[in-house]
Amino acid sequence: MTRNTLLRITIILCKVFRVLSVLFFFAIITVTIWIQIAPSDFETIKIKKQRLIYMDNNYIIESDNIQETAYYLSEIKTTSLYFNCIKSLIMIFLIYLCITELQKVIYSLRDIQTFQKRNVLSFRKIGKYLLVVFIFSIIDFWIFSNGGFFSLTINLTFLILSLTTFVLAEIFKEGNKLYEEHQLTV
Repeated sequence: MTRNTLLRITIILCKVFRVLSVLFFFAIITVTIWIQIAPSDFETIKIKKQRLIYMDNNYIIESDNIQETAYYLSEIKTTSLYFNCIKSLIMIFLIYLCITELQKVIYSLRDIQTFQKRNVLSFRKIGKYLLVVFIFSIIDFWIFSNGGFFSLTINLTFLILSLTTFVLAEIFKEGNKLYEEHQLTV
């Protein structure tokens, strides 16, 4: 495969993911409104929270004493519903912005304008967006009429992606500096 073919595939994937994120955005709004209007439609949908002993390399090590509590989505409290809806919408919007910035970088790569200042700014924006997504992904908060759960979970994926994009921003910044020096030499 040539470089342009890979870049075209990446651009197409970015467009598909942007459309999917918009669809997820509106699906979450629709389900939130639907739960408020007709909670009886969600009586059979359970949200389970398990107390796990520990995790090792993303595999759950189960014991015989896992305590499981099931909550029905129809019994969710309004505060919890709105909190999770807004949290999800913010995260999806930020991921949409990340994909948009990535698409700008891919277009500049395709046009052979790799080490431009706008790419540095795009990578920094992506890093900031992913850092905010990481912060929002830490909190898990659900309250139902018969109980609920609150947990803080650290998923390092978004943090590592954020740090990686900040490193890429610095690499592109140095490349931009070398590119500008080369332009002055010529």
